[in-house]
Amino acid sequence: MNLLIADDEAVIRRGLIFFHLLFPILVMSIGITDVYSVANGVEAKELLLSTSIDLIIFDIRMPGFSGLELAQMVKERSMDVAVVLLSGFSEFEYARSAMRYGVYEYLLKPVSPNELMETMHNVMHRLEQKRFEQKLLSQKDEFGEKHDAVSQVNSLFV
Repeated sequence: MNLLIADDEAVIRRGLIFFHLLFPILVMSIGITDVYSVANGVEAKELLLSTSIDLIIFDIRMPGFSGLELAQMVKERSMDVAVVLLSGFSEFEYARSAMRYGVYEYLLKPVSPNELMETMHNVMHRLEQKRFEQKLLSQKDEFGEKHDAVSQVNSLFV
């Protein structure tokens, strides 16, 4: 799975990348294999539209496009990606907008390594669960109403 970090603050980006480099076994244990890093919303949008990304950590305020605008784009395009917003602002309106756009988590800066790791683990688990449920639904459509849920689950493991 691929992670995209988009933050205009170089210190934050380096910190998140350093975390990945410092604890590669922990990061790989939650399924992250590749990490991309960009400095603004324009670069983030370009990468999102050209590369398969599974998890995004967006800064809420960036040049070009804000994290909220990018989260809105992800939702409108029904992209199969989990969005985490990172913000130095605890304003309720940001959190409400984030919920409207289907953001998985809203973290306040500064974020501790433990909080980041726990959040990434939980978000990846929720994304995998969502993908599994979508697979079940698509198989239900494929097999029709005659098959029950148990046979559908069993067919996934054959």
